[in-house]
Amino acid sequence: MKKYFYITIIFTTFILYSCNDGSVGLFYQIEEEETLADSIFGNPASIEDMLEYTDGTANRAFFVSSGTRLYRKTTNGNWIKDTPSDKYPMGGPLASYNNDIYVIAKNKDAQTQLLKKSNITGTWTAIVDYKSLLGSGEYLSHMYEMSNGIYFVSYNPNNTNDQNNTVIYYNGSSFTPVTFSGNTPANILGFFYDTTNYYIVTKNGYVSSTVATSFDTSTSFKEFGYTINDVSQSTFDGSFLVAGGDKGIVSFYNNGNDTWTKQVINTGYDYNRPYVYNNYLLLPSDKGYMLISGVINSFKSYYPDDEILGDYNSYLTADLDDTESRFFAEFNGTLYLGAYNLGLWHIKSGNWNQD
Repeated sequence: MKKYFYITIIFTTFILYSCNDGSVGLFYQIEEEETLADSIFGNPASIEDMLEYTDGTANRAFFVSSGTRLYRKTTNGNWIKDTPSDKYPMGGPLASYNNDIYVIAKNKDAQTQLLKKSNITGTWTAIVDYKSLLGSGEYLSHMYEMSNGIYFVSYNPNNTNDQNNTVIYYNGSSFTPVTFSGNTPANILGFFYDTTNYYIVTKNGYVSSTVATSFDTSTSFKEFGYTINDVSQSTFDGSFLVAGGDKGIVSFYNNGNDTWTKQVINTGYDYNRPYVYNNYLLLPSDKGYMLISGVINSFKSYYPDDEILGDYNSYLTADLDDTESRFFAEFNGTLYLGAYNLGLWHIKSGNWNQD
């Protein structure tokens, strides 16, 4: 039986202010709260990954995984269920490389399988070459695409120490185990490549190497001295990477001089994966999201006027008001937000709508 969340319709007009500029408005919008039916991703649903895909021509699609379901839509705006396989029907991490699309699909027993397809409407095909590199009881759990390959990280449901996990590099044709002179890094958040160095970023630090399959974690791993929750490649104010952290921390990495610059935006918020959008930096958090503009070390932070509305995330309808925002993506001119337990949302004409 379909369930509905009944919400009183409220129209709220507000002006978005800069906290540094007093009453100078950035923009305004009218927020409309509506009665919401179940999301196509399930209700509740936590968005696990989103992929903006192009095959190098005019063919484009947007793939979204909720961890239990995988859907795609093309530029005509229709959502289509895209089940990876009968044995592994649940969506998982997504990536694209050399025009191929990859998914780590799951079954109800939390076992996983890597599958790929070569075009948007193609059939998912299982890949098995990597399995000989995994230890006993290990499965793939995470996947990180770069411009010249994909990294995979395993997990073992019988061993919670992720320093025992396997890391694999894939160049589009073969899988190679990644070796470490010290321990395998724990709490890996991302892999990145800047045409010279490969980077592994974790919750507590990072390490780099000029070789994709070998890292010196015994002497070259560098600690942050604080905790981050997610990281993304960036174009914001010349930075190469930007990370969102606990207690209001946003940290920027300059690969030219190998330095991280830490900024504290608001200590009452834990930020997730930052996203550059229209020259602003969107910061999803455990309480909605906010934007920042300007330059590193001289930010302007924008949010609905807390003196009037008393709420940082009053951009959002009541459904999103107290939930965790995880990450953003843009497809076909529309900004999407993946939320924890509240599925996928998009903003249109100033209103957040659930998909």
